[in-house]
Amino acid sequence: MKKVVLFLNENPLPKMFTTGSIAGKELRLRAALPQIDEVHVIARQGQSVVDQSNQSIGPLEKKVFIHLLPPWPYYLAALPLFFWGLYWSLKLKPISIEAESPIISGPAAVLLGKLLKKPSLVEVRASYDELPKHKLTFLPLPVKQCLLNLVLIPTLKHANIVIANSKLYKKQLAKLGIKSYELNPGLQNTPKKIQKSKHTICTIGYLGRLVPEKGVDILIEALAQLNSLNFRLEIAGLGPSQDKLKQLVKKRGLIKKVSFLGFTNNFKALASWDILINPNLVKHPLEMVNAEAAFMGVPVLCFGNQDYPETVIDGQTGLKIKNVNSKALAQALQKLIKNSKLRKRLGQQSQAFALKNYSFISQVKRLKQFYQENNII
Repeated sequence: MKKVVLFLNENPLPKMFTTGSIAGKELRLRAALPQIDEVHVIARQGQSVVDQSNQSIGPLEKKVFIHLLPPWPYYLAALPLFFWGLYWSLKLKPISIEAESPIISGPAAVLLGKLLKKPSLVEVRASYDELPKHKLTFLPLPVKQCLLNLVLIPTLKHANIVIANSKLYKKQLAKLGIKSYELNPGLQNTPKKIQKSKHTICTIGYLGRLVPEKGVDILIEALAQLNSLNFRLEIAGLGPSQDKLKQLVKKRGLIKKVSFLGFTNNFKALASWDILINPNLVKHPLEMVNAEAAFMGVPVLCFGNQDYPETVIDGQTGLKIKNVNSKALAQALQKLIKNSKLRKRLGQQSQAFALKNYSFISQVKRLKQFYQENNII
C-alpha cells in the first residue's frame, strides 16, 4: 500500500498549481522522503502571489497531488477542508493528516485525526501575537486575541505533532506547555554554481510582496535621504502597493535610481545585488529570503533584534536596525554603501551560516526523525 501524506493548505492556491507542476517548499520537503510515496494537498482555489520562476519541475513535484476546492471565505474554510479532507482520507488512507497552520486548517486536521485515528501534524509559521494586529481591523485587539486563543490553544494541545519553523516560535510554544519540533523548509532550488554579476554601482535589492507591512515605502524614504550617493535600487515582486510605491519614487526624485522588476528568480536577482534590504514591519523570526541572500553571499539589512529574524546575525551576516524608521535605515544603509570591504566580509560569513543552518538535506533528515519518533514511517 502506498504511504500517503494528506496536507490541508490554509491559503488559497491558483489554478497554476496542478499535479506534477508546482509544489510549495513544505510539500517538497515531505516529497523528498523516500518513505513517502505521495503528498496530497487540499486547498481552496483563489488568488495567490506565486512566482513560477522560483520553481523547478522535477521528481519531487511529481509526487505532489493537488485537489482544489471552489473559492471559499477564508474564515469559514475549516468546514470544506474538513469534509473534503474526510473524503480523501477515506479514499487514500494517509499515514498522517497535516495542516499549514493552527487557525483554519489546524482544527480540521486535528478533528480528522481524532475521528480516523490518524496522527495529526500542525505547523506554526507565524507570530500569533503579531497576526491579530493585521487582521479584522474593525475589532478591538483584545477581542481578536481572545477569539484566536479559543482556536489556537486547543488545536495545538490536541495535535500529535507540532512543528515550529523557528527557535523563537518553539520557545513561545514551550511557555504554553506545548512540545514542538523545530523545522524550516530549507534552501530549495539553489543554483549549483554561484556566479555574481560585476558592476561599478552599489546595487541594492528588495525581494518580496509589495504590501504595506513589508515597509518598502520606508526603504524609499531612506534612499531619498541618500540621493547624493552612487547606488541603484531594484524592487523584485508584485502586490497591491506597487502603484503607490512608484508614485513615491517619482515624488522623491528617485526615478533614475529605482527600477521595478516584477517577478524574477530569487537567486538570479540576488546574484546581481550587493545588499538585500528586508524592511519588514512584522516580526517574523524566519524570513527565508534572508537565508537565500546569505547563501548567495549577499549581506542583509533589516529591522529586528536578537530574537528576530533568526536568519540574520547582526554584525556577522548583516545588520539589524532596532529603530523602525527611515532615518535609522538610511544611516545603516549609508554605512554599507560606502564600505565595500564591510559588505564583502559580511557576505563571506553569511554563506557558511546559511549552509550550516538552512540546507534542504538537513531539514529532510529532521522531518524523517520526527516521523520516526512518532511512528508515522
